Amino acid sequence: MLLTFIIFSLTSILASTEAGATPSPKEMLAEKNWHIGYGFASRRVKHFRGALIHDGTSYLPLLSYRYKNLSFRGPQIIYTIGHPRKTHSELGIRYFDDNPPFLPDVAESYTNSRTSAIDVHYKYTHQSSYWKWGLKLSYNLDRYKEFYAEASVAYKVHPLLQLTYHLDMGQKNANVYAYGTGASGGSSHHYYGIRAFLPFVPYKGIAFINFEKHELLKHENKRASLVDQQEAFWNLFIMLLWRI
Repeated sequence: MLLTFIIFSLTSILASTEAGATPSPKEMLAEKNWHIGYGFASRRVKHFRGALIHDGTSYLPLLSYRYKNLSFRGPQIIYTIGHPRKTHSELGIRYFDDNPPFLPDVAESYTNSRTSAIDVHYKYTHQSSYWKWGLKLSYNLDRYKEFYAEASVAYKVHPLLQLTYHLDMGQKNANVYAYGTGASGGSSHHYYGIRAFLPFVPYKGIAFINFEKHELLKHENKRASLVDQQEAFWNLFIMLLWRI
């Protein structure tokens, strides 16, 4: 079923190109001073910085609100500086809990025993015709009070399709929070895959699809107490949105 969905998505993208009628993300998300969005998302696994929390499909409702440069997206608030689909920066604050609502009932274990945390971040994204790269620097305010960061690069192979790569790194206590006792500082996790934007959802909706492979880095992180020699895994994330 997963393979069928991916093939259908890619076929739809290629067919729209041949027809010459593919709207761009910019056209689909026309600029307004404000908007309210609603929808739902599905993910094959839930993880935090590459550490598995729940290995199984979960679904969650979505509600977002934006007024000019200020966005409210679930458990985070983001302020964007510059055009969000060109070179820009953003400031944000996020609440994290590894056992949130809408996750299927699972017994508490070492994989979901983290305390909740509040992080702030700064992200810079540079975008050209085909390439996009970014750097996101996050700092925890209430638990371990250290930094972690994510560097990313994406190549646009089609107006609606990108190849992506991300590298995650953190100070030691930030990595101990994510992976458990025994984790070390520095590079900790990377992932790569494809990202698609589909403007083909009925009733003027849109879809975002990420299909990615995640892997922990360093022997110490792989053997830390909250992951316990976790293997690399694939994740499929699908988000459907409509605009009010």
